[in-house]
Amino acid sequence: MRFTLKVMSATDTHTLTHPHTQTPAHYHPSIDTFLLTTPRARLRCWSAADLPLARLLWGNADVMRLMSVRGPMTEDEIQQRLNREIMNQQTRGYQYWPAFTLDTGAFLGCCGFKPLNSPSFPGHRTAEETTGTPGVPPGTGSAGAPPGLLLEFGVHLLPAYWNKGYATELGRAAIDHAFRGRGRGRALPIHTLFAGHHPLNHASSRMLEKLGFRPSHAEHFPTTGLMHPWLRLDRE
Repeated sequence: MRFTLKVMSATDTHTLTHPHTQTPAHYHPSIDTFLLTTPRARLRCWSAADLPLARLLWGNADVMRLMSVRGPMTEDEIQQRLNREIMNQQTRGYQYWPAFTLDTGAFLGCCGFKPLNSPSFPGHRTAEETTGTPGVPPGTGSAGAPPGLLLEFGVHLLPAYWNKGYATELGRAAIDHAFRGRGRGRALPIHTLFAGHHPLNHASSRMLEKLGFRPSHAEHFPTTGLMHPWLRLDRE
């Protein structure tokens, strides 16, 4: 399956409606925003104007049910998460990119990467923490940690798009971009991706297997109080 990167025009906009308020939320990507395109969707970067979309996703009880016993994020937590995604893109070159359907521009959710924060590799540091230079992998890691920059992969979708193959489709595009680079993008300096999921989230387990992830270890997840299985995908 082929994926491409393209650049959006500043005039390429869509109007999305929040189901509770019926208030249109417009996004206006800058001309430098990269867009990953799949057969049915496209991904771009978060902006500060995307708070209504962030609320729609991380404020959804069904989306958050298997990620935290506390349920939906608070308004402050949603704003912090959005700010963190924007900062990750600006300083590291990756984030959980928001995704939209190709045909209608409907908001699907997000898919991408964040720095790995794992007690299984306590000595591991991000590239920036180790070298002070974004995009440069650390020279050494903790015992048992794979070489290079370690990232966590994830997909968050709105319930209306569950079980329709979108998670696998978006995940494959994001991983293809991270490992190999396409268009104006370039591959990230990583050798291994990790992904964890709630032990009852069988759909996520199947999706990760389809993407080539294999069992790695289990970790206690503070937000659920459970041991979550973790899987890894090594760059070929």
